[in-house]
Amino acid sequence: MAFCTDPSLGNLYCAEKVFHYIQNPCLFVYNRMIKAFAKRGSFRSALELFRRLREEGLWPDSFTYPFVFKAIGCLREPREGAKVHGLVVKTGFEFDARFEDAFDMFQRMRCESNKKPDEATVVSTVSACTALKNLELGRRIFDEIPSKSVVLVWCLGV
Repeated sequence: MAFCTDPSLGNLYCAEKVFHYIQNPCLFVYNRMIKAFAKRGSFRSALELFRRLREEGLWPDSFTYPFVFKAIGCLREPREGAKVHGLVVKTGFEFDARFEDAFDMFQRMRCESNKKPDEATVVSTVSACTALKNLELGRRIFDEIPSKSVVLVWCLGV
């Protein structure tokens, strides 16, 4: 299954077939599928699997959230983003090294290139700040965005 979900080599159709034959998929399997869907642009499928893993009683982890937030941001689903963000806060999701990498990338993107972060990146980064309880950093990141769309403002609840 890991091979099938690899974006550069795999076949997502085959991965889906394998996934549907697994009687009780574990969180690792869900995470692989959610990541594969998000990386391939199948954002609705990624969110559907996230809903399903929650219905199955599994708890998302630090591997789950980045791709769920990516899907939410790309679909421009602020209500869904608010729900997932609430889950992150409610469950006391701890700051993880992968978010440090995301912050570093966010900083490099701003400082070293002409590329500007998209709404999904901003929402994910500010959500990570909230999970860290680092509201000052989240506010700084938000304030540095020159043009704030209605979706971005609503999604972040500003």
